[in-house]
Amino acid sequence: MNKEKRGIFAHGRIRAFLTRGLFKNQFRPLLYTVENYIHIEFVKCINASIFQVQPYYSQAEFVDLMGVIVIYPKQLFELLLINDNKFPAIFPRIIRLSENKAGNDVCLATQALYLASIQVLIEINPRHKISRKYDLEKIRSVFSNNGPTRNEKLIEYWDAIYSYHIQMCPIEDMIESYICIICEILMPSKIPISHSDLEISSHELEESKRLFKSHMEYLVK
Repeated sequence: MNKEKRGIFAHGRIRAFLTRGLFKNQFRPLLYTVENYIHIEFVKCINASIFQVQPYYSQAEFVDLMGVIVIYPKQLFELLLINDNKFPAIFPRIIRLSENKAGNDVCLATQALYLASIQVLIEINPRHKISRKYDLEKIRSVFSNNGPTRNEKLIEYWDAIYSYHIQMCPIEDMIESYICIICEILMPSKIPISHSDLEISSHELEESKRLFKSHMEYLVK
């Protein structure tokens, strides 16, 4: 049985060599699709987050935080938007309609979704702040001390998604605000855009909500 390729060799060793060596700027446009580009930029952003926050937290706190800003954001993004051989994307048309390759901004918005949702759940039940050590003021401060431009966007997305809860929606419904922001990032000229334009069925939307809800239930249990 062939082992699943991960990391930089996920698309093959030759492609990895050509797109990371001296001639990467020439070969990347030829060998990578828009989906590949967005995925690569997303993962680079996720990795940068790890190095940004790790020095400020104990090992136990760092492990808790990784679920919020790394593990679940990456899983959600890949299941919703990225096709692979095992799991077709739930919303593939979002990537197909993309007008740019702004995977970095998509990453920040995905992280913001989890941070905003944690904020809502802490306000509903303050004990979560103690049980999982989610000190959101510290998280904001840590990101703000590590690159203002990048983190201004993260905070902007965080606040935008959090404001969606003013409508007192169930926590899983915040996924709809996230989808809107992703569309604004990737296809700005097509906004406003409807679920029918994206070919998102009610079943697919509910599937994405169930996935996100299961993440949040784990993060604050």
